[in-house]
Amino acid sequence: MKVKCQNCFFETEYPAEKAGQSIPCASCEKPVSTPRASTAPPLKSPPVLPSSGAAQSSPPPIPTIPTAAGSEAGAPARKLANDLLAVVALFARRILRSNLYSERVTAHEVAALESCEPPVTSPIAQSYLGWRRALLWFGGICLGIAVLLDLPDFFETLGDENMPGIITFVSFAFLAAKNGAAALAVLAALKWDQIKFTRTTARLSWICLFIVPLLIGLLPISYFIDHEVTGIPEAQVNFQFGLLYFILLTPSLLGLFPGIVRSALTLKTMLPESQMPGWVALIIAPLYALFLAIGLVLAAQAQDFLTAATFIAFIAAPVIVVLNSAKLVSPAPPEVMLKNIASVKGKVAIAYATGLFLATLLALRFINKANLDIGFFDVLGFVSALLANLFMVTVVVSDLLLTLFNDAFHREVTLREEGLIEDLEERFRDLDEIGLTQLGAGEGEMIDQLRGKVRKMTGGSYSSD
Repeated sequence: MKVKCQNCFFETEYPAEKAGQSIPCASCEKPVSTPRASTAPPLKSPPVLPSSGAAQSSPPPIPTIPTAAGSEAGAPARKLANDLLAVVALFARRILRSNLYSERVTAHEVAALESCEPPVTSPIAQSYLGWRRALLWFGGICLGIAVLLDLPDFFETLGDENMPGIITFVSFAFLAAKNGAAALAVLAALKWDQIKFTRTTARLSWICLFIVPLLIGLLPISYFIDHEVTGIPEAQVNFQFGLLYFILLTPSLLGLFPGIVRSALTLKTMLPESQMPGWVALIIAPLYALFLAIGLVLAAQAQDFLTAATFIAFIAAPVIVVLNSAKLVSPAPPEVMLKNIASVKGKVAIAYATGLFLATLLALRFINKANLDIGFFDVLGFVSALLANLFMVTVVVSDLLLTLFNDAFHREVTLREEGLIEDLEERFRDLDEIGLTQLGAGEGEMIDQLRGKVRKMTGGSYSSD
């Protein structure tokens, strides 16, 4: 007997004696109420009347309601669809929550991890691999969608006899790199319980997704084109392909910074006692904000309010991370740290949602004003590539950061065991005495002095409030 969980839509088997009781879901461990067993008494057959010797006619047959011929045949398909939706909902929840401390894998995943070599029995390691599996599947599927949507343009380029060979080669190289990244991501998701294989495959997928297109973009396209034959000026070719490379590489760049920050915040839920994940987020977040600030400067010079508002919304996300530095860096018990990270993630999500909404309005206005031939599938391909980059960067950077955090922790242990920590503490003490280790550089004192001078000039009527 099975019952479906209303939280993750996973079907859990239960014995008959558990009918009418509450059992934990095999996936999310939330309580699930099982239906009560039927207590109605069995129907009794009607008494047989004595025969009077006369011939009695048999009662008319009870009509049967005809059933659809394919109803029974479609049951396995419906069950497969329901199971698929349950897995998609489970993976989506893991990605959105990114809580490795309290999020647990299903019973089937536990069995798969405990049976691999070496067996994975740690709950926190199982949670990390389950979260990683969800990211790989979503990244591979998004890349597959992007590849399918790129095929019509590629075949159009391939069938154009007047197209220079270098352009056909570049189009094929970009498509092959994206296709290879999709295949490797799906392969890493399928072999998610084979630790070394899935880590290596995920890194190769990211290399195909980011490094290979970057290397292709270094080819000077104009050098391989005979401008006298094509009749296209060299400056025009350089501008068009520069713009094309910018569009193709933008998803990789936009997914890099938020992917690193998201990796650090997620690892903080797994290692709440460690300061290193918080520091990584605090180092990358200001760089991301400065990167986006370039777009804000361009929008200000163009006096475009909608573009400026879009960049401000996106800049607000990393700024929120920086403003909550004390919550992210300080070691804390898991329950306290989870609340702090959930609060930061909620504010960041609001900033990103606002930015995406404004960016959508901006894109629609640009398409209508420039009269561009950009349809729904073009936008879907760009969004799929952007999401795929974000997912794959998160996976690869998480694997890398986890290795660095472990190495740094063991090196610190070695410092304490070998007695070198005293020398290090003395050097930091000398630097701290002259103010070189303080995060602030005297800005607070300068502001206080400025307030004092303003207060004197205004006769004491100035108030900082």
